[in-house]
Amino acid sequence: ETTTSTLYKKVLARWSDNKHITQIRNDIDALLHDYGGVMTVREIANALLLRRGSGLETPYREWATQAVVRAAVETELERQARWTLRRHNTRIIVSSNANDIGEQLADYAQALGKIADSLAAEALPPSSQQVAQALHAEAPPAADFALPDGRLLPLAVSCSQHAALSSRAECYPRSMAAETALKLSRNALLGVARLTVDEIHRRVQGRYPEAQPLPGYPQLDPLMRKLELGFEWQAGSGGKPGCYQISTPTMGSATFAGHSASSTHLPPVEADMGVDKFETMIHQTLQQGRFLSLSVRSRHWQITRDQLCKQYDLAPVNFDEALFHHLQQYLNSLSRPPQWPTILRADSAPEGSTDRGRLERLVRAALPALTEQILQSEQPVLLTQPGLLARYNLITTWLAELRLTMAQNNKPLLLLIATDADHSSAFIDGTPIPAGAGSAEYSRVPGAWLAA
Repeated sequence: ETTTSTLYKKVLARWSDNKHITQIRNDIDALLHDYGGVMTVREIANALLLRRGSGLETPYREWATQAVVRAAVETELERQARWTLRRHNTRIIVSSNANDIGEQLADYAQALGKIADSLAAEALPPSSQQVAQALHAEAPPAADFALPDGRLLPLAVSCSQHAALSSRAECYPRSMAAETALKLSRNALLGVARLTVDEIHRRVQGRYPEAQPLPGYPQLDPLMRKLELGFEWQAGSGGKPGCYQISTPTMGSATFAGHSASSTHLPPVEADMGVDKFETMIHQTLQQGRFLSLSVRSRHWQITRDQLCKQYDLAPVNFDEALFHHLQQYLNSLSRPPQWPTILRADSAPEGSTDRGRLERLVRAALPALTEQILQSEQPVLLTQPGLLARYNLITTWLAELRLTMAQNNKPLLLLIATDADHSSAFIDGTPIPAGAGSAEYSRVPGAWLAA
């Protein structure tokens, strides 16, 4: 035996007797059950980070977790072999042998990864529907085996060599050119007349997180001009940073979820449009399966909610309450969830901190169940109390994707915002909601309608 082989066996024997490694092995086995029987090592590491947390900073926390997972997997394969290990180029796939289909599961995951690579290589990212159709065309390893859509695409991308996943459920190439990412994120820049460089970076990165980073000013300037959205650079003054601003309206147009949209800031909304016009706008939203934001004075939001639900047979969903409910449900599914006081402390932590980042990952893990709740509603949904959308930076990510998904399913979605500020477009706690269909997507609730 070589010295390396002898050392490897000694290390495995030590890991086998380590109770912490044993617990990690059991955690991984439970994760495989929860995730459909097959995961990559990177997925396992990310899931364990959510369940257990880490005191290290990024990227050391991810590296350390992946190393622990590798140790647990190698130990498991030497001892009980509950799993199958498949090395696929730069990806390592772990599949469960619980139903004696471990190899077939690994084959299936590998095939999904190749499909994701093929989709990412297309000139333009295919739509989420096209992606789903391509993945569902791959035959599963058993007749009674089926992964839900919410698991199918992440698995395919994780098993791919070059594909990444956008916030719109698209497959795009990792390290996609920054100019391409900006062009494809065009709609994410609509609806506001002023954007700082940092805001542009956040909006584009929120949609294509693994694309090449955008440059700063002035290198960003020619890329912004190519978009032809009417943005012009305005130098900062008085300690304020410079920004891109729309100084004059233009007549360009873009599309969002299949609807024509103004490509500049919106025309001023009437201070108090007539009741007939307001009700026509709501009827059109409901009939055409569109999105509509409504704002009302804080003191009137409750009566407005009740009147809208009664008159139009809407199902009210309190976003803040629903998010906490699904977050609690997700935490309950974890073997070692963080305590609620820890969650509250993380909520008050500054943006960019480790604790805040950990909480935001938990929030993202709970969002699919909330999306499903809204999609499954038999009545049109009226989303209320949306403050946490802004707090957790979900407006240009989750809300934008929900709008698109609802439109694709021809389902209307109404959003009620309580605010005492006067805006010509929709804002939540000072954060604008990008407009997708011009002023037809936003209205203040007329006082006359409330009094009727």
